[in-house]
Amino acid sequence: LKVGTWISLAQFLAELASEGKACGEDAIKMLDEFYSVKRTRVSVRSQTVLYNSAMLVVANRIRGLEGNETAASLEFTYIQKVMEHMQSNEVKPDVVTFNTALSAYSTLSQLGIVTFNSSMELVKRMKLIE
Repeated sequence: LKVGTWISLAQFLAELASEGKACGEDAIKMLDEFYSVKRTRVSVRSQTVLYNSAMLVVANRIRGLEGNETAASLEFTYIQKVMEHMQSNEVKPDVVTFNTALSAYSTLSQLGIVTFNSSMELVKRMKLIE
C-alpha cells in the first residue's frame, strides 16, 4: 500500500473509534504493519500524520468509554504504546499529537484513572521524544 492509503486508513480508524468500532489495539496493529514494510523514504510529515491519527484512535475510543473505567484504563495503555512506537521510529510528536494525548488524559482524569501528576509525566515524556 502507498503511504497515502495508510494515512487514509488511520484516519478511518479514528472515525471508527469515535463510534466504538476501533480501539488502541487496532491503531498499534496498523502502525506495526506500516513499519514492517521496508520503504525507500517516508516523509516526516506523513509519519507525523500517521501517528496523529493513531493517537486520535485512542483518544476517540477513550471519550466513548466514559462510565466504563475498566475499558478506559486499558485504552490508557495504548497512549503509552503509541508514544513508544513514535520513539522507536524516531518520530517527534507535533502539537496535534501532543494535544490529542492531553485531551485523552483529561478524559481519563475525569474518570479518576489518571492524576494531574501523570499528565505532567506525559508532558515530560513528550519533551524527551523531541
